[in-house]
Amino acid sequence: MPAQLTVAIEDSRPGLASAMSAGATAIGVPHTVDLPSGNGYTVWPTLAGRHIPDLVALLPGAPEVDDEELAS
Repeated sequence: MPAQLTVAIEDSRPGLASAMSAGATAIGVPHTVDLPSGNGYTVWPTLAGRHIPDLVALLPGAPEVDDEELAS
């Protein structure tokens, strides 16, 4: 799968840098280290309440997807 079609969830700056350099859509979710907002990635304070449509929405040119579509 091309990296441009993937989402990487990282909890560190090196992880975010690696995901971005690979071409993935990067999401930072801090665990033990604070992650500042940055250019080229999204920061979510937690994954709680997040679902697949939230991830898909971050992909460039992604269609809208809702939880009901995924359940069918």
